[in-house]
Amino acid sequence: MNKLIPIILLIFFPLVLHAPPRADVKESQMRMKKEYEKDKILEAIMEKESNFNIKAVNKRENAVGILQIRPIMVREVNKILKNKGDSVSYSLADRLDSTKSVQMYYIFQKTRNPEYDPKIACYLWNGGTRKQLKMSHQYWLDVQKRLYE
Repeated sequence: MNKLIPIILLIFFPLVLHAPPRADVKESQMRMKKEYEKDKILEAIMEKESNFNIKAVNKRENAVGILQIRPIMVREVNKILKNKGDSVSYSLADRLDSTKSVQMYYIFQKTRNPEYDPKIACYLWNGGTRKQLKMSHQYWLDVQKRLYE
């Protein structure tokens, strides 16, 4: 029996790794899409970033959650809040909480993009520095397609 366990693990472990998304993940994605469809910019960014997957992880960029928030964004939002005298702050774990992720998104956008221009929103969310201008422009084009479909 003890010899069978490693064999069973070798056979079934790869199947678990490549299993299709579970029904609860799909249901969550649909719920998130419906909840945020009132803000078409946010909805398009969520679709681009994670396809509405609240558990999405990009290890290469250390970005997680429905909005693929990186640690630098959490620090930036906390800095904005501190400068406003707000006692609220966010943690890295909050990136996996869709409500808190959306709060961070709006705090950042309201500070840096008070008119909430869609193009500026996309450039900012994609890190739109001068170094990344070409990449941010492509990001905008991708989101723009989703906005006007």
